[in-house]
Amino acid sequence: MGEKIIDSVGVNVPGQDLNGPQVAATFNYMDRYNEERDLRLGTGVRQYIDPSKSEKYKHFLDDPWVEKGTPINRPVKADGHVKALVVEDGGGFGGLLSAVRMIQNGFSVDDILIVEPGGGFGGTWYCIASKYGLHARAQFQSVVRTAHWEESTKEWKVVIVEKAKGEPEVGISVRVDYVVFASGLLSNAKLPQVEGFDVFEAHSFHTARWDYAYTGGYPEQPDLAKLKDKRVAYIGTGATAIQSVPQLAKWSKELYIVSHPSGKSWGS
Repeated sequence: MGEKIIDSVGVNVPGQDLNGPQVAATFNYMDRYNEERDLRLGTGVRQYIDPSKSEKYKHFLDDPWVEKGTPINRPVKADGHVKALVVEDGGGFGGLLSAVRMIQNGFSVDDILIVEPGGGFGGTWYCIASKYGLHARAQFQSVVRTAHWEESTKEWKVVIVEKAKGEPEVGISVRVDYVVFASGLLSNAKLPQVEGFDVFEAHSFHTARWDYAYTGGYPEQPDLAKLKDKRVAYIGTGATAIQSVPQLAKWSKELYIVSHPSGKSWGS
Protein backbone atom coordinates (compact mmCIF):
# COMPACT_ATOMS: atom_id res chain seq x y z
CA MET A 1 0.00 0.00 0.00
CA GLY A 2 1.09 3.55 -0.61
CA GLU A 3 1.17 6.31 1.94
CA LYS A 4 -1.91 8.00 3.34
CA ILE A 5 -2.42 11.71 3.46
CA ILE A 6 -5.06 13.97 4.93
CA ASP A 7 -6.95 15.89 2.27
CA SER A 8 -7.93 19.54 2.54
CA VAL A 9 -10.97 18.83 4.71
CA GLY A 10 -9.41 16.15 6.90
CA VAL A 11 -10.39 12.94 5.08
CA ASN A 12 -7.92 10.08 4.74
CA VAL A 13 -7.16 9.39 1.10
CA PRO A 14 -5.26 6.14 0.35
CA GLY A 15 -2.32 6.34 -2.02
CA GLN A 16 -1.72 3.89 -4.85
CA ASP A 17 1.13 1.41 -4.99
CA LEU A 18 2.35 1.89 -8.56
CA ASN A 19 6.03 0.95 -8.81
CA GLY A 20 6.69 2.28 -5.35
CA PRO A 21 5.08 4.54 -2.76
CA GLN A 22 2.63 7.05 -4.19
CA VAL A 23 0.65 9.82 -2.55
CA ALA A 24 -2.92 10.39 -3.70
CA ALA A 25 -3.83 13.82 -4.96
CA THR A 26 -5.81 15.93 -2.54
CA PHE A 27 -9.50 16.50 -3.21
CA ASN A 28 -11.16 19.64 -1.92
CA TYR A 29 -14.72 18.71 -1.04
CA MET A 30 -15.62 22.33 -0.36
CA ASP A 31 -14.74 23.26 -3.93
CA ARG A 32 -17.05 20.50 -5.14
CA TYR A 33 -19.81 21.66 -2.80
CA ASN A 34 -19.45 25.29 -3.88
CA GLU A 35 -19.54 24.30 -7.54
CA GLU A 36 -22.78 22.37 -7.08
CA ARG A 37 -24.26 25.15 -4.94
CA ASP A 38 -23.53 27.81 -7.55
CA LEU A 39 -25.38 25.78 -10.18
CA ARG A 40 -28.53 25.96 -8.06
CA LEU A 41 -28.37 29.49 -6.64
CA GLY A 42 -31.14 31.67 -7.97
CA THR A 43 -33.44 28.76 -8.81
CA GLY A 44 -34.12 26.98 -5.51
CA VAL A 45 -37.44 25.15 -5.54
CA ARG A 46 -38.31 26.84 -8.84
CA GLN A 47 -36.24 24.20 -10.59
CA TYR A 48 -39.03 21.72 -9.75
CA ILE A 49 -42.64 21.29 -10.81
CA ASP A 50 -45.08 21.53 -7.92
CA PRO A 51 -47.29 18.40 -8.30
CA SER A 52 -50.06 20.01 -6.24
CA LYS A 53 -50.49 22.65 -8.96
CA SER A 54 -50.44 20.27 -11.91
CA GLU A 55 -53.41 18.17 -12.98
CA LYS A 56 -51.07 15.84 -14.85
CA TYR A 57 -48.75 15.17 -11.93
CA LYS A 58 -50.83 15.68 -8.78
CA HIS A 59 -51.14 11.89 -8.44
CA PHE A 60 -47.49 11.93 -7.31
CA LEU A 61 -48.77 13.24 -3.98
CA ASP A 62 -50.78 10.05 -3.40
CA ASP A 63 -49.37 7.14 -1.43
CA PRO A 64 -49.25 4.27 -3.98
CA TRP A 65 -49.31 1.65 -1.23
CA VAL A 66 -52.71 2.65 0.17
CA GLU A 67 -55.60 0.64 -1.22
CA LYS A 68 -58.99 2.18 -1.86
CA GLY A 69 -61.24 1.72 1.14
CA THR A 70 -58.43 1.49 3.71
CA PRO A 71 -60.01 2.74 6.96
CA ILE A 72 -58.55 5.66 8.88
CA ASN A 73 -57.60 5.13 12.50
CA ARG A 74 -58.77 8.07 14.62
CA PRO A 75 -56.83 8.03 17.94
CA VAL A 76 -58.57 11.19 19.16
CA LYS A 77 -62.31 11.46 18.64
CA ALA A 78 -63.91 14.54 17.09
CA ASP A 79 -63.89 17.48 19.51
CA GLY A 80 -61.57 15.49 21.76
CA HIS A 81 -58.43 16.71 23.51
CA VAL A 82 -54.79 15.67 23.18
CA LYS A 83 -51.72 17.13 24.84
CA ALA A 84 -49.35 17.21 21.85
CA LEU A 85 -50.00 17.12 18.11
CA VAL A 86 -47.26 16.41 15.54
CA VAL A 87 -48.41 17.51 12.09
CA GLU A 88 -47.37 18.01 8.47
CA ASP A 89 -45.90 14.68 7.38
CA GLY A 90 -45.54 13.85 11.06
CA GLY A 91 -44.71 10.22 10.26
CA GLY A 92 -41.26 11.07 8.89
CA PHE A 93 -37.98 11.34 10.76
CA GLY A 94 -38.67 14.88 12.03
CA GLY A 95 -42.10 14.05 13.38
CA LEU A 96 -41.08 10.75 14.94
CA LEU A 97 -37.99 12.30 16.52
CA SER A 98 -40.20 14.99 18.06
CA ALA A 99 -42.58 12.36 19.43
CA VAL A 100 -39.74 10.24 20.82
CA ARG A 101 -38.11 13.22 22.52
CA MET A 102 -41.44 14.09 24.16
CA ILE A 103 -41.79 10.54 25.47
CA GLN A 104 -38.22 10.62 26.77
CA ASN A 105 -39.04 13.83 28.62
CA GLY A 106 -42.11 12.62 30.45
CA PHE A 107 -44.99 12.60 27.97
CA SER A 108 -47.14 9.50 27.82
CA VAL A 109 -47.61 7.87 24.41
CA ASP A 110 -51.32 8.56 24.87
CA ASP A 111 -50.52 12.28 25.12
CA ILE A 112 -49.42 12.34 21.47
CA LEU A 113 -51.26 12.43 18.15
CA ILE A 114 -49.35 12.15 14.87
CA VAL A 115 -51.06 13.34 11.68
CA GLU A 116 -49.57 11.92 8.49
CA PRO A 117 -50.89 12.16 4.89
CA GLY A 118 -49.36 8.82 3.88
CA GLY A 119 -50.85 5.43 4.51
CA GLY A 120 -48.41 4.33 7.20
CA PHE A 121 -44.89 4.46 8.57
CA GLY A 122 -42.27 3.20 6.15
CA GLY A 123 -38.80 1.71 6.33
CA THR A 124 -36.72 2.73 9.33
CA TRP A 125 -39.55 4.92 10.60
CA TYR A 126 -41.75 1.83 11.01
CA CYS A 127 -39.20 0.33 13.41
CA ILE A 128 -38.97 3.53 15.46
CA ALA A 129 -42.76 3.82 15.69
CA SER A 130 -42.98 0.18 16.79
CA LYS A 131 -40.32 0.60 19.46
CA TYR A 132 -42.12 3.54 21.07
CA GLY A 133 -45.70 2.33 20.53
CA LEU A 134 -46.66 5.16 18.19
CA HIS A 135 -48.65 3.19 15.60
CA ALA A 136 -51.83 3.45 17.66
CA ARG A 137 -51.30 7.21 18.04
CA ALA A 138 -51.01 7.95 14.31
CA GLN A 139 -53.82 9.19 12.10
CA PHE A 140 -52.83 8.37 8.52
CA GLN A 141 -54.32 9.64 5.24
CA SER A 142 -54.95 12.93 7.02
CA VAL A 143 -53.72 16.53 6.94
CA VAL A 144 -54.10 19.54 9.18
CA ARG A 145 -56.18 22.23 7.50
CA THR A 146 -56.06 24.95 10.18
CA ALA A 147 -54.64 25.54 13.66
CA HIS A 148 -56.12 28.43 15.65
CA TRP A 149 -55.08 29.51 19.15
CA GLU A 150 -58.00 29.97 21.56
CA GLU A 151 -56.88 32.48 24.16
CA SER A 152 -59.88 31.85 26.41
CA THR A 153 -59.06 28.16 26.91
CA LYS A 154 -55.30 28.35 26.27
CA GLU A 155 -55.60 25.62 23.63
CA TRP A 156 -55.16 25.15 19.92
CA LYS A 157 -58.26 24.35 17.92
CA VAL A 158 -57.05 22.19 15.06
CA VAL A 159 -59.06 21.05 12.04
CA ILE A 160 -57.90 17.70 10.64
CA VAL A 161 -59.07 16.61 7.19
CA GLU A 162 -59.30 12.87 6.59
CA LYS A 163 -58.55 11.95 2.97
CA ALA A 164 -59.23 8.24 2.60
CA LYS A 165 -58.47 7.08 -0.94
CA GLY A 166 -61.62 6.99 -3.04
CA GLU A 167 -63.76 8.55 -0.30
CA PRO A 168 -65.08 12.09 0.31
CA GLU A 169 -62.98 14.24 2.63
CA VAL A 170 -64.09 14.40 6.26
CA GLY A 171 -63.10 17.21 8.63
CA ILE A 172 -62.89 16.90 12.40
CA SER A 173 -61.82 19.35 15.09
CA VAL A 174 -59.59 18.52 18.08
CA ARG A 175 -58.23 20.57 20.99
CA VAL A 176 -54.47 20.56 21.56
CA ASP A 177 -52.07 21.99 24.15
CA TYR A 178 -48.89 21.83 22.04
CA VAL A 179 -48.48 21.73 18.26
CA VAL A 180 -45.25 20.56 16.61
CA PHE A 181 -44.80 21.22 12.90
CA ALA A 182 -42.55 18.68 11.18
CA SER A 183 -42.51 20.24 7.75
CA GLY A 184 -41.73 17.20 5.63
CA LEU A 185 -39.54 18.95 3.05
CA LEU A 186 -38.35 15.63 1.61
CA SER A 187 -41.71 13.88 1.49
CA ASN A 188 -42.97 14.90 -1.96
CA ALA A 189 -41.59 13.74 -5.29
CA LYS A 190 -39.53 16.43 -7.04
CA LEU A 191 -40.16 16.74 -10.78
CA PRO A 192 -37.67 18.60 -13.00
CA GLN A 193 -38.74 21.90 -14.51
CA VAL A 194 -37.63 20.88 -18.00
CA GLU A 195 -39.03 22.59 -21.08
CA GLY A 196 -41.58 20.32 -22.72
CA PHE A 197 -41.81 17.95 -19.79
CA ASP A 198 -45.43 18.89 -19.13
CA VAL A 199 -46.47 17.88 -22.66
CA PHE A 200 -44.42 14.67 -22.83
CA GLU A 201 -46.86 12.02 -24.06
CA ALA A 202 -45.07 8.75 -23.30
CA HIS A 203 -45.42 6.99 -19.97
CA SER A 204 -43.49 8.53 -17.07
CA PHE A 205 -43.23 8.06 -13.33
CA HIS A 206 -41.06 9.07 -10.38
CA THR A 207 -38.82 6.62 -8.53
CA ALA A 208 -40.58 7.63 -5.30
CA ARG A 209 -43.80 6.38 -6.91
CA TRP A 210 -42.42 3.40 -8.82
CA ASP A 211 -44.96 2.03 -11.31
CA TYR A 212 -44.58 -1.74 -11.13
CA ALA A 213 -47.73 -2.15 -13.21
CA TYR A 214 -45.76 -0.64 -16.11
CA THR A 215 -42.29 -2.08 -15.46
CA GLY A 216 -43.25 -5.46 -14.07
CA GLY A 217 -41.94 -6.95 -10.85
CA TYR A 218 -42.66 -5.91 -7.28
CA PRO A 219 -40.53 -4.64 -4.36
CA GLU A 220 -39.47 -8.08 -3.13
CA GLN A 221 -38.57 -9.24 -6.66
CA PRO A 222 -37.84 -6.33 -9.02
CA ASP A 223 -37.84 -8.29 -12.28
CA LEU A 224 -38.69 -5.45 -14.66
CA ALA A 225 -39.59 -7.78 -17.52
CA LYS A 226 -42.15 -5.43 -19.08
CA LEU A 227 -39.31 -3.08 -20.06
CA LYS A 228 -37.56 -5.59 -22.31
CA ASP A 229 -38.85 -3.88 -25.48
CA LYS A 230 -38.75 -0.32 -24.10
CA ARG A 231 -36.36 2.57 -24.53
CA VAL A 232 -36.03 4.19 -21.13
CA ALA A 233 -34.75 7.67 -20.25
CA TYR A 234 -33.66 8.24 -16.66
CA ILE A 235 -33.30 11.83 -15.41
CA GLY A 236 -30.75 12.28 -12.64
CA THR A 237 -27.54 10.72 -11.36
CA GLY A 238 -28.08 10.96 -7.62
CA ALA A 239 -28.22 8.35 -4.89
CA THR A 240 -31.45 6.84 -6.23
CA ALA A 241 -29.92 6.49 -9.68
CA ILE A 242 -27.00 4.54 -8.23
CA GLN A 243 -29.54 2.01 -6.95
CA SER A 244 -32.05 1.87 -9.81
CA VAL A 245 -30.02 2.40 -12.99
CA PRO A 246 -28.30 -1.03 -12.86
CA GLN A 247 -31.68 -2.76 -12.77
CA LEU A 248 -33.07 -0.59 -15.57
CA ALA A 249 -30.00 -1.29 -17.68
CA LYS A 250 -30.44 -5.01 -17.05
CA TRP A 251 -34.08 -5.19 -18.10
CA SER A 252 -34.73 -2.44 -20.66
CA LYS A 253 -34.02 -2.59 -24.38
CA GLU A 254 -32.14 0.71 -24.26
CA LEU A 255 -31.35 3.08 -21.40
CA TYR A 256 -30.47 6.77 -21.68
CA ILE A 257 -29.25 8.60 -18.58
CA VAL A 258 -29.78 12.35 -18.47
CA SER A 259 -27.37 13.95 -16.02
CA HIS A 260 -27.42 17.24 -14.14
CA PRO A 261 -25.55 20.01 -16.01
CA SER A 262 -22.57 19.42 -13.74
CA GLY A 263 -22.20 16.01 -15.37
CA LYS A 264 -21.24 14.43 -12.05
CA SER A 265 -22.93 11.58 -10.29
CA TRP A 266 -23.69 11.41 -6.59
CA GLY A 267 -21.10 8.70 -6.11
CA SER A 268 -18.29 10.26 -8.15
